[in-house]
Order: sequence, then C-alpha cells, then structure tokens
Amino acid sequence: MANGWYNAGLNLFATKGCSWPADAIKAALLDTGTYTVDLVNHATLASIPAGSRIASVALANKSVAGAGVLDADDATFPTVPAISATVEAILIYLDGASDAVRIPLLYIDTLDTGVFSIQPNGGDFFITWDNGANKIAKL
Repeated sequence: MANGWYNAGLNLFATKGCSWPADAIKAALLDTGTYTVDLVNHATLASIPAGSRIASVALANKSVAGAGVLDADDATFPTVPAISATVEAILIYLDGASDAVRIPLLYIDTLDTGVFSIQPNGGDFFITWDNGANKIAKL
C-alpha cells in the first residue's frame, strides 16, 4: 500500500469539518501485521484495532502552506513500548472524545527516506516529515 487519504478524512476537509491548524490532530504508529488499511470503509478509529496502534502523539505547530500543503513539527513518540511486532505505517487522525468519533485522515507508509519499518524497543521514536514541497501531505 502507498500513502493515501481515507475517504472520511477527505470528506471532512471538503465539508470544512476539519481545520488542520486549529483542530487536535494526532499521529499514531501502526503495526500493519494486525491492521489491513481500508481507505474507503474505515471511517472512525473504531475500525482500526486498538492493538494495531502502538503509540500516538499530538502534532504541534500545524500549518497549511499554499495549495493545500499540510505541515507540522517533526514528531517524537516518547518511550515507544517494546513489542515483538514491527511498526510499518503512520496514521494521521482527527482526535475526539472516543474512537467512535476520531476520524482517520491519512495513512503513511512511505516517508521521504522511503518505506519504513521499525522495531520498537522502549526508546523514543522520531518522525522527520518531508521538508520538500509536499511536507506531510498535500490535499
């Protein structure tokens, strides 16, 4: 699978239901061994097994550049729990009071350095977003 937008996320942006700079947006590390991405049908985090979401952090200093380019500070996931599985993707989602109202926006399994796979070991994990023209993503 390549990076892609969840339909639910695109609908939020199209209907002004999500303000990238103002709303609480989080990133979660995903174990794709226990989650199969479905950009069409997964409309809330309730559709994504909790056990597949290894760690999450709020994105800070979010901004929108010209032509719908989304950016934020690089993300630090502190003390990611040591697990036997690897983490192969990042889920960007609109936060809410529960998984039933948290909306998946974007699935990322390729960063500017290529496809990634990490083995969490209890230490911090750092995501450096692309500093090129498309940053985190482009609408």
